[in-house]
Amino acid sequence: AVGAEMERPFEPFAVEQFMSENEQRVELVFAESGVHPMSAKELLEGDDTKRDTILDTLLDYPEVNGLVALRRRIAALYGCDDPDHVLVTVGASEANYVLAQCLVRREGDVVAVLAPTYKQFAGDAKNNGANVREFYLSTENGWKLDMDSLKAAVTPDTKVVALVNPNNPTGH
Repeated sequence: AVGAEMERPFEPFAVEQFMSENEQRVELVFAESGVHPMSAKELLEGDDTKRDTILDTLLDYPEVNGLVALRRRIAALYGCDDPDHVLVTVGASEANYVLAQCLVRREGDVVAVLAPTYKQFAGDAKNNGANVREFYLSTENGWKLDMDSLKAAVTPDTKVVALVNPNNPTGH
């Protein structure tokens, strides 16, 4: 947590570890959540205006909190006048890491996470010192939330209740 020296083993994110070791060695990848890759040639062919725009784009480090123009547009979507209140991250993984850093402030803070689910936030919280407690979906009740397990997972020390849905293995 913030300002504290903690000795704990790093817990790797098992799904990412598995994918890193295996996804480039198979013919078909059914676990991909991104778009199909394309070559630079495919990206640039066709529309000359698009090609020129891309070729004129500087390849440098942008503002680390996101380009002002982008943050203004996002702020406007949420009725906010100040783009400084918007942080743009490089995907959900970075956003979850930042959230864990901000919300898990002390060793032992409790984070309740839905299971089964994508475990990336739970790992970030655990690596930041959280006591991660799971609550469940009930298979016997059509994959609805098991309220007893939720009540058991949440304590007075709970800082976050994390849900990732519908990105859980059940599809519900």
